[in-house]
Amino acid sequence: MLLNATSLRPPLTGIGNYTYNLIRQFENSNSIERIDCFNNGHFLSSKAQLAEIVDDKSAVGPLPLVSRVAQRVRSLPGAYRLYSYLNDYRFFRLGAANKDTVYHEPNFILKKYSGPSVVTIHDLSFLHYPQYHPKERVKWLANQLPATLDRADFVITDSDIIRADLLENHGLNENKVKSIYLGASEAYRPRPAIDVMNTLSKYGLEYKKFILFVGTLEPRKGVDVLLDAWELLSLKLQKEYPLVLIGSSGWNNKDLLSRITRLTENKPLLHLKYIPDSELPDFYSAAKVFCFPSVYEGFGLPVLEAMSSGTPVICRAKTSMAEFAKSSCLYCETDTPDELRANIEDVLLNDGASAKLADAGLAAAKSFSWSRCAHETELVYRSVL
Repeated sequence: MLLNATSLRPPLTGIGNYTYNLIRQFENSNSIERIDCFNNGHFLSSKAQLAEIVDDKSAVGPLPLVSRVAQRVRSLPGAYRLYSYLNDYRFFRLGAANKDTVYHEPNFILKKYSGPSVVTIHDLSFLHYPQYHPKERVKWLANQLPATLDRADFVITDSDIIRADLLENHGLNENKVKSIYLGASEAYRPRPAIDVMNTLSKYGLEYKKFILFVGTLEPRKGVDVLLDAWELLSLKLQKEYPLVLIGSSGWNNKDLLSRITRLTENKPLLHLKYIPDSELPDFYSAAKVFCFPSVYEGFGLPVLEAMSSGTPVICRAKTSMAEFAKSSCLYCETDTPDELRANIEDVLLNDGASAKLADAGLAAAKSFSWSRCAHETELVYRSVL
């Protein structure tokens, strides 16, 4: 099989984690003979691709200089489209000899390929919430999506919400689209205080004494609402439960980052731009509550990771997170800071309700794994051959 692994460039985003975990699972599968990964304009084996990823890859962190320059160049008018076309040409030329092999595109838009192809559409936020994305990217994705959906032999989505959207608004055959839920790494599990003591002391935190958010710092993630809700808490609760934000910089967030900087100077708020990947499970399991007020997600992997860690979760109702978490999370029906503040107080001040929520999340999370995700994806490959 051929797999586009371009999203594995650091720091890994949600799509990068999806791609990485599929490759890792396929490497352990005896039924897939060969996996060729396309990255940096050439193909390499899955073993070589995995070897290029540093074992202690950053969960979040500053982009390397080359990546930062490339990101700025791609933001120029027409540059994103040109970059995509050049990548497409390299893929088509190098992949021509493997036209009988399944090609899986895990990043929305299929490249030119004459053999059977599978594409993963993680979400449609660029159509429903274009204000949360760069205009150049929105225009390119919107123009390319119809051709991808027409060419694909099969379409994978991360949730039934995205699948239903494709069926209703893009005229796909229901037999051609399947939702396959993502998984959480085995590293995300409940951990006692003694196991996370070194990590917490490094950042001046206490076990079950902080509120956590993990995700890209940008408008779509609802970070502004979270900051508003946290500031509505009493000064006593703010001091007792500082807010910890773990996330790299996203798009159109200049005002948000300025606000975070001001708050860190006057409030018990901690913004971590970089932590080693090995420390992230410690944060999840040590938090008193995980807040993820994102407006829209294709799946919402941080929610599953927090549930797997035995931490109570607050997120938005009527989203993909609510679809897979069901009754195991506390939901906000609106985007009002006051509702989120009330939910946070419920968890902080009611130990019985907090423990019940944590247990429910932990039980629900056991149904999701990367091995199951990879197995169901492999069945899709076989169906198109």
